[in-house]
Amino acid sequence: MDPKQLALAHFEKGVLAVFAGWLLVSLVGLASPPDDQSKKAELDKWIQAIQAHMGKATVPEPKDPGWNERLEAQLDAGQVPQAGTFPAWVMHRRPGMVYYVPDNTPKYNTKHQPPVDVTADASTRGRVVVRWKPSLENEYVTCKFEVQRKKGEAGEWETVHTAGPGETEWADLKTSSRTKYFYRVVSLAAADVENPVVSKFGLTVPEDEARKESMEAGPVETQLEVYVLPITINPATMERKIKEPDAQVEAYVRVYKWDAAGGKFENYAFTIKGQSPIGGKVKLRGGREFDFTTGASLDDCWFDTRKHKLGHDERLQVIRIRFTDGSTMEFNDKDKPEEVQ
Repeated sequence: MDPKQLALAHFEKGVLAVFAGWLLVSLVGLASPPDDQSKKAELDKWIQAIQAHMGKATVPEPKDPGWNERLEAQLDAGQVPQAGTFPAWVMHRRPGMVYYVPDNTPKYNTKHQPPVDVTADASTRGRVVVRWKPSLENEYVTCKFEVQRKKGEAGEWETVHTAGPGETEWADLKTSSRTKYFYRVVSLAAADVENPVVSKFGLTVPEDEARKESMEAGPVETQLEVYVLPITINPATMERKIKEPDAQVEAYVRVYKWDAAGGKFENYAFTIKGQSPIGGKVKLRGGREFDFTTGASLDDCWFDTRKHKLGHDERLQVIRIRFTDGSTMEFNDKDKPEEVQ
């Protein structure tokens, strides 16, 4: 028989067999307990064991480390120490929180530095010109200046001039001839009240920053301002002393002294006897009084000879003067300085 026809003839029997197999499997599954039910039973068993253990177990009370007492002491206003024993920033009378807020406000400060490029120029007779520059690093300040002078290495500084903010040069006319000087400039700063930043932020110059001293300039040596030229001399020779036991050196001299106000040398003749001072105050033509004081005295005088440029012997009158500092200078009647001719 054809298999196809056979399958069609017994079709209902095949369907019934499949249904019977499905039903058998379903019944077997319903008869056996599910896995979840088995796990639940096991879990319930463990939960019961834990509950039984927890019901019997006891936990020992931990030892108190003292936090509670310290906290109560902090909360008790009567036990808080005095405020002075704590840093000022701590809020110690009540629990609180320390915090800060960043300040983004621009910070401005005054800056002050000593003057720079300080020089002393003695190239002009009768004066020393002192020059300086304010520091470019100065900020928000205005400065006055003190010009200070020291005479020689061992001298002491003295203020000889006070200059305003706009000054950068000063001429010292009160100097002595043939003297070495040192100079320095002191800057005295104050806050520039006309600057809007200074007024807005209330800037000031700290006391220890208000005074700045420059580097010293020098030594500079002033030019010769006094010449004492002999006109006639009378030395205290041995021959004179035999005739005149009390004979002293004598000289008739012409003093040339620089006049800073007039910008030239003034001159006047004086008769000097012995080791007496040379010069003094006299009235010139026109009634103007002029001080020819030289600060020197006559030390000695004598005759001398030298070869003239034409070949013959030339006679000289020579005097030696002594200054108060002990230094001496010699002049003769033939060598007249060019600046007084």
